[in-house]
Amino acid sequence: GQLDEADRPTAGAALTAVITAARAAGGIVGIHCCGAADWEWVVSLGWDVLSFDMAIGAPLGVLARHVQDGGGIVWGCLATDRDPDVVSAEQQLSLRWSAGALDPATWSKAAMVSPACGLGLLPLARAEKISHALAGMTADWRDGRRPWEPERR
Repeated sequence: GQLDEADRPTAGAALTAVITAARAAGGIVGIHCCGAADWEWVVSLGWDVLSFDMAIGAPLGVLARHVQDGGGIVWGCLATDRDPDVVSAEQQLSLRWSAGALDPATWSKAAMVSPACGLGLLPLARAEKISHALAGMTADWRDGRRPWEPERR
């Protein structure tokens, strides 16, 4: 559910305390939002990494500012409610990264990718299939394939 406006100061203080303690222990702190979120407020808390399901989305302008401030983004791009479709996931990433908020190279340097929400609730065989598809996609990227660069598509 949504956080009531009146509860934000208390929630913000508690989350900030957790972020501070995790950083003091040498941690990198991140948050995953499975549903609609007030991303301006979420980012204002100072997370290192933001994670979300791309099908639900997050405002590119807010994400771009987070990246410009040195933050990372985990794009939950590989659907878990059907067979994995790497081509579709890459097309969706490319569309978002080409939307103008930042250049695709900047997005890609700050990016991590993951399955969309719900992987942990799936039968093992299906979760493995999605995980292997994601591993193959990222291995291709490490080998130099850049689907978000128009000249290489």
